[in-house]
Amino acid sequence: MVYIKTKWRGSFTVEATVVVSVTCIIIGMVIMFGMYGHDRSVMQSMANQMAQEASLWSGRYVLPEIDEVDYIALIENANTDLERIENQGYRNIQNRLLCADLQSVQVKHGLFGKDVRVEIIAAFHIGRYRFKTEIQASSKKFESEDLPRKKNEQRESY
Repeated sequence: MVYIKTKWRGSFTVEATVVVSVTCIIIGMVIMFGMYGHDRSVMQSMANQMAQEASLWSGRYVLPEIDEVDYIALIENANTDLERIENQGYRNIQNRLLCADLQSVQVKHGLFGKDVRVEIIAAFHIGRYRFKTEIQASSKKFESEDLPRKKNEQRESY
């Protein structure tokens, strides 16, 4: 039987605790950064989707939730309200986040009214620190004049 010298007797235990604790801290940081990346990509994806929906539905008399014509708005000559898209996006984002607290979702028209802008603000908590994150997306308003038109070709008679 081999005996360890008495001066090295507890060093393996001390080294093992240091290695295990550093490994656990690194694994925890990787998990937190993964959750941060997930939440940020979910928010950017939803901002892009909301900007696209708002650009398609603004100026139309259609309810985006059910894709049906809103006859009351048609009679009153009103546009689809961007607040509906805000509320729908808020509900969709809030259920998908892992570690972020959603603070606000704003959908508004651009400066000259030719585009739609979406801004999502959230806060991430890592320990006692709080990081504010802003996600922005925009999309050009889709007008019916933007569609390519076929020229009326006259039919040749035989």
